[in-house]
Amino acid sequence: MTGSCSSSPPQHFFFFFFFFLFVPFLSLAQQTVDINSSNWDIPPKSLCLSQQGNFLHSEFFHNLKRLVSSIQSLRSNTYNFYNLSIGTNSDKDKVQAMGLCNRVLSRVDCLNCISHAAQILTTSHCPRSREAHIRTSKCMFRYSDKPIFGKLKTFPTMEAVNPNNATANRTDFIRMQSKLLNHLILQAARGDSKRKYAQGDGPAPPPYTRFYATTQCTPDLSHKDCNRCLLYGLQNATEGRIGIRWFCPSCNFQIESDLRFFLLDFEYEPDGPDRSTITGKDVKDSKIKDAQLFQMDIDTIRLATNDFSPNNHLGEGGFGAVYKGVLVSGEAVAVKRLSMKSGQGDNEFINEVSLVAKLQHRNLVTLLGFCLDGEERLLIYEFFKNTSLEHYIFDSNRRIILEWETRKRIILGVARGLLYLHEDSRIKIIHRDLKASNVLLDDEMYPKIADFGTAKLFDTDQTNQIKFTSKVSGTYGYMAPEYAMNGQFSVKTDVFSFGVLVLEIITGKKHNWSPEEETSLFLLSYVWKCWREGKVLNIVDPTLIETKGLSDEIMKCIHIGLLCVQENAESRPTMAYVVVMLSASSFALPRPSQPGFCPLDGESSSSRGNHTSSIPSFNSVSITQLVPR
Repeated sequence: MTGSCSSSPPQHFFFFFFFFLFVPFLSLAQQTVDINSSNWDIPPKSLCLSQQGNFLHSEFFHNLKRLVSSIQSLRSNTYNFYNLSIGTNSDKDKVQAMGLCNRVLSRVDCLNCISHAAQILTTSHCPRSREAHIRTSKCMFRYSDKPIFGKLKTFPTMEAVNPNNATANRTDFIRMQSKLLNHLILQAARGDSKRKYAQGDGPAPPPYTRFYATTQCTPDLSHKDCNRCLLYGLQNATEGRIGIRWFCPSCNFQIESDLRFFLLDFEYEPDGPDRSTITGKDVKDSKIKDAQLFQMDIDTIRLATNDFSPNNHLGEGGFGAVYKGVLVSGEAVAVKRLSMKSGQGDNEFINEVSLVAKLQHRNLVTLLGFCLDGEERLLIYEFFKNTSLEHYIFDSNRRIILEWETRKRIILGVARGLLYLHEDSRIKIIHRDLKASNVLLDDEMYPKIADFGTAKLFDTDQTNQIKFTSKVSGTYGYMAPEYAMNGQFSVKTDVFSFGVLVLEIITGKKHNWSPEEETSLFLLSYVWKCWREGKVLNIVDPTLIETKGLSDEIMKCIHIGLLCVQENAESRPTMAYVVVMLSASSFALPRPSQPGFCPLDGESSSSRGNHTSSIPSFNSVSITQLVPR
């Protein structure tokens, strides 16, 4: 990374972004933006090429107009990349275009961002150009009368930097920044034709703790061109700043030393009426007005669900029934109809709309929209035909479908989803009701954590603290003892629930299952008994035992599950530690202590505490090989 930033901002500002746009023979003036300003915005930057005098009467213009107007009606995809064209290959007036969104955007907001950017590019910024490009803070759109798919383009560039120079040793700071980015550049370049994106973190010199970074290319690029594009950005970006974001048409990267700014989600609101304005009680309006979701009217939902027909009933979720619906567009959705009789419908509605709408992770269910009409409280989610993990794991016939690799993928996916909630998302959340029925499975049997009606929001610096509640919500059997008995909860509450889920996945038995010969024992106590007697494979689902060579992996997952359900909350690992243990092919695991809710052999809590093993630090274990994420 080379170059410097010459201006010195006022000291009273908390944080600034400087934006540069480099075009041939022209360097635009540097712009300073106060991120704390209530009307904070980053103006879109564009480049206009191949201008034409009679453009507005050309066939190319009409094709371009048709293409731009069609963007909003496109079917959204998971990868936030769109390759578009109108016209035949031999047509000189053929329009070719592409759009790419940042990782933070939902699929719906991505299309809105690209559509809005395309509109202002073609009507305001470059109304007479046969080739143009625009970059906003959240998405990119470009079009041309020449082929652009698979073509590397590094101009124009745009850079946003934190004006503060590193206070650490400059050489070490730059070296460690570059090391992380080089690693993520290789990862992104190895991506497939759907996504070339990588995200990770690495050590930073004192007084900083970690660097957090992302790298992204348009997925139409070859591996080689993606690598070239990102290396070009790395070599030309400003050195020594504690936060850098660099963009060009074909790729972009971001690196921050402050996790808050790395996860900062700049809300995008297209022109026109506020999509999030809803009817209903004022108190509800004030809490969900910034959710940035589609509001659907009740008639649309009734039509989609055939007026909540019993034939479309999928099951019961937290505080309400769930129905399958099919929108006019043909998209299948899941509609949760919250019950107002329980007195919790409003609370869950506010929780899910205000919290889940801000979460974006592969292993979390996506909230698409909502409806508030009179007494109706409806939440619209993406639909999964495989329904929930509960549908498979506790059914002796369906369970056969879940071979070990699938179960292992589900366990790791749920762990990563919880880690995102606890540590990696912009808002920190404790789920409080993790269980098999709240883990949905997509078409490829990847897990999606659902049902955030009882979730609790923590401040960024409070997720390791303990809180208390007089209203214990959740499902007995998955609840940690300190939560069920005293209303005490923390991130370790979710860790306990995760441990129960892991043992259910491996055994195929519910948490309240009892062996015929020992009806006084339940799943946790029986697994613990078998563990102490060296007979733990006796409790494993027989369909897994039939697969040779898996006993070590299965034993490791049981071991991790037992670590998560230890009675002493402090002894349980964090989800970050769980993900490392699950991902490592060789790892020295600490010895578990007895689980909560299962006294054996007359042992008291105090006597059991004598052999409780605390979780060691990362420095005290040896990892010989990590499985790539």
